[in-house]
Amino acid sequence: MRSSTDRKKQRASGRTEQSYVRWTLIALRRLGIPCAWEAALLGRSVDLVFLQGNAVCTVEFKTRDWRKALNQARDHLLGADYAYVCIAEITPPEVFLDAARDAGVGVLRLRGGHGWPFEVVVAAPRSAETWEIARNRLLQQIGTV
Repeated sequence: MRSSTDRKKQRASGRTEQSYVRWTLIALRRLGIPCAWEAALLGRSVDLVFLQGNAVCTVEFKTRDWRKALNQARDHLLGADYAYVCIAEITPPEVFLDAARDAGVGVLRLRGGHGWPFEVVVAAPRSAETWEIARNRLLQQIGTV
């Protein structure tokens, strides 16, 4: 459960999920990482997709409603090698971390400063459900095919 301090901090910052995605996209591009914002995947939209080595990674950003984020990220496993939820400005409750592990989804937090934008809270396992056609479509959107 989120504390009232977490909610106050988020309201005070005025940051939106889109602003976090944009900030991360810029950070990844500065590092030369192929990536795309709002990538289409099987009739849905992925907040961020990027290539790490040869692996396609997707990230669903949320400032609240982590249950919805887990469902969305779970769907990403059909096109991605690794799927994550990135939470911002909240301390992840243990129930969320357990649910992410059960769903086969990783959890990230944003790091401040320059360089790699993520801190891994829960490592994502490789998807056993990836459809090659859906994966290739994501690769096309990040300009690597």
